[in-house]
Amino acid sequence: ELVSYGDVESLPINFLQPLTAEPI
Repeated sequence: ELVSYGDVESLPINFLQPLTAEPI
């Protein structure tokens, strides 16, 4: 779950990279 990170602002960033998106 991408939103699991708790960073709503990072949502669009994670949306571009679903599985490859590392928690910044």
